[in-house]
Amino acid sequence: MLPCLIVWSEYADSIRKKYKCFEIRNYRAPKKYIGKKIGIYASKRAPKQEDIDRINSILENLRAGPEAAFYQGPDVSGDIRGALVATAALVSCHKVSAYQVFDYCKKYHFAPDSFFESGPCFFWQLGNIQQLKTPLKLDLKGPVIWFSISAETLRAQGVEL
Repeated sequence: MLPCLIVWSEYADSIRKKYKCFEIRNYRAPKKYIGKKIGIYASKRAPKQEDIDRINSILENLRAGPEAAFYQGPDVSGDIRGALVATAALVSCHKVSAYQVFDYCKKYHFAPDSFFESGPCFFWQLGNIQQLKTPLKLDLKGPVIWFSISAETLRAQGVEL
């Protein structure tokens, strides 16, 4: 079974394009998934244009800086929704408590400043991000954060684990 995390489509797009290596949550990552491969599912929620614009503005600044080569590629659109778009290793989870750290890491998480005003924040570090050649559409129902897909289902759809 592959545990899959649902991520807003604009952030899932940032992860699948390997621009974003941290997921920001207000709760700890489940310990049982640390060090394991997880799926990244782009939610069905349509992204807000202001969020797309903010992310692409950050990318534009990064493309002009010393890490420019890492951030070359297409802009983030969030146009793939309701589909598994990537896999990644959930490397670690760290509570972040100082605003200076949020500000310093802004280029790695793309979250708006207002997110950090809502309470505790945890950086879930992702590694070995692998974009799926073809996103796997899945019709999930209800308020879901995690779900699992069997290896057989993934193989039948041509997804390599």
